[in-house]
Amino acid sequence: MINISMLIILIAFLIYLIPTIAIHKNLNRYSDKSPAFFYMQIHMGKYLKQYRKITKLKKGRTGAYYIIWYFGLGMALLLVVTAVLILVLIK
Repeated sequence: MINISMLIILIAFLIYLIPTIAIHKNLNRYSDKSPAFFYMQIHMGKYLKQYRKITKLKKGRTGAYYIIWYFGLGMALLLVVTAVLILVLIK
């Protein structure tokens, strides 16, 4: 069961990481002051607002990764809680 829980946590990490990388790439493309990837993780709310503002100016609407990031964060948290419950309830 530990292997299943670790797999679930890895999937949760990937679900969170993929939209974050896409937002980082878009910020690098549109902005002169793009953050380092790991620094961006610390201040993600600030850079999400910046991504939303930039995509609204360039495309006229909020970028798709903005919504996908929030959805991915929710799914990742749900999967981590599920993995922890599996570990706790199996023992």
